[in-house]
Amino acid sequence: MRLTGHGTSNLRAAALVTIYTPWPTDNWNELDIEALGKDSNQVQFNAQVYTGPPTVPPVTTPVSREQFPHMETLGFDASLDFHEYTIEWTPAGASFYVDSELRYTWTEQIALMNLPQNVLLTIWASDSPSWAGAVNEQTFTWCLANCILSGNRIEDTRATLARSA
Repeated sequence: MRLTGHGTSNLRAAALVTIYTPWPTDNWNELDIEALGKDSNQVQFNAQVYTGPPTVPPVTTPVSREQFPHMETLGFDASLDFHEYTIEWTPAGASFYVDSELRYTWTEQIALMNLPQNVLLTIWASDSPSWAGAVNEQTFTWCLANCILSGNRIEDTRATLARSA
């Protein structure tokens, strides 16, 4: 079985705000849209997956994930008005949209994106001001207008046939 998903948020952000789909520490599937307070004219799209050997429960130490970041210049200041940010995840890739315009597609390790996802919108203070910017009264603001989520399962007919045989 393969899973797909689609998440859209209308957001105005000046701080480090993340729209992401995390998963537990014994395997890692995560897709991010990160509005960085350092430069509100940019967002970072990121995919993170565990590329190591299979884990054996109980896993007591978090696995190390591989990251695939992509910095995108928006062409506008994201802190001044609402904009629509979308992650669309299919077996072929994860596509990142801003205001319905495709900005980036990640495919490199998409086969490892095979876990059910949770969608979270967070604001947090990074311990890396050189990446995310300093947190202060001017940058620690964001506003969410709405969030629309959907997801599907795609049955692998070969696996279904094998189970019934």
